[in-house]
Amino acid sequence: MAKPTIVDIAKRAGVGVGTASRALNNAPDVSQATRERVLAAAAELNYHPSAVARRLQGQRSDVVAYLPEIGDQPAGDMQFKDFIAVLARSCARHGLDLLFHPLRDDADYRADFARLLRGGRADGLILADIREHDQRVAYMAAEGLPFVAFGRTALDLDYAYVDLDSQAGTFASASHLIGLGHRRIAFLGLSRAYTYIQHRFDGYCQALAAAGLPLDVDLAVNDLATETETRAATRALLAAPSPPTAIVAASDLLAIYAMRAIEDARLVKWWMSATNRARKKST
Repeated sequence: MAKPTIVDIAKRAGVGVGTASRALNNAPDVSQATRERVLAAAAELNYHPSAVARRLQGQRSDVVAYLPEIGDQPAGDMQFKDFIAVLARSCARHGLDLLFHPLRDDADYRADFARLLRGGRADGLILADIREHDQRVAYMAAEGLPFVAFGRTALDLDYAYVDLDSQAGTFASASHLIGLGHRRIAFLGLSRAYTYIQHRFDGYCQALAAAGLPLDVDLAVNDLATETETRAATRALLAAPSPPTAIVAASDLLAIYAMRAIEDARLVKWWMSATNRARKKST
């Protein structure tokens, strides 16, 4: 059975093809009664407009593109699969499709944005892995292109973003450890070029300052990107003359890497003993 066309819709509704098209596209010059008649005819014939045709007509694609970085991918994406699933479900609830379009950090992002938006492949973009002075955000805002940033920048721009209070979260984590009696607390972080990592490091420093503890730069290890680097950094911290008794990690994955390093080095019992001694000294 052939797919129904706009001609079939117009014929069943008793209107012209142009009127049927305007009714389906919610044009303001079509009466409510005519619109309802056309929509009823479309429903009866199980008619769905072609997304390709709509793009050719300069209309919405009903597609949202998500643009994470690839290459030196931050280690904070442990829940990436769950995140994408939630994002796809949210798009579906609004009748939108999700386009996954990774960006290379060494590629010309302007060409990607033009191909997606001006080429009609997507109606809007979600930018991820936001940096403190992210030029992608500056470009999108200057061009007036539709986007939402998943994270904040330090740029003095008016743009839409969604973010977590990373500083408060890490402050709470470090403060909890301080409350348990720890005084030498290490920090494992990703690149501080990413805004959320800088905020998490700030939260760690803020917790130390609030407790009257100095920041020991030897206990703060940033710019970690791989499991190998994180394990090596953890082993070096625990082998130091004055090792930490607790660790704050900037992501779940970094925490897991650190735990594996402790287990591999057979230091679990030793570290638990050191932790208990630290607690006793504080009481």
